[in-house]
Amino acid sequence: MKEAKDRSEALSQAKLSFLANTSHEIRTPLNAIITGSELLAKSPGMSNEQIELNSMVTQSSHVLLALVSDVLDFSKIDADKLELETHPFVLESCIDLPFEMQSFTVRRFNTVSVIIVPTVSEFQSV
Repeated sequence: MKEAKDRSEALSQAKLSFLANTSHEIRTPLNAIITGSELLAKSPGMSNEQIELNSMVTQSSHVLLALVSDVLDFSKIDADKLELETHPFVLESCIDLPFEMQSFTVRRFNTVSVIIVPTVSEFQSV
């Protein structure tokens, strides 16, 4: 029984270590993509289509970075090592982002129209 418990704890630690290392390996190139796209956004002479595509790359990279952080957070929950933080945010921007990321494709192929009624108020932390 003790041997099984020790093995389980060792596997859990190995999983946590793997996720931490993997998330670092993914974050490094994602940060390079974000930095590059943010620098590119400051370049003069880009067409509207180039600006929009670059914005989609930047936003998508931020979303991927958040997903990697979420995976790491889940592993911390599993290991009872997660510390919660609270931050104010605008709920409407969280709802708009997926639609904005797809808007270029949607407009290009004229397939879908989405209307979001701006009645969601800003989240207030207590």
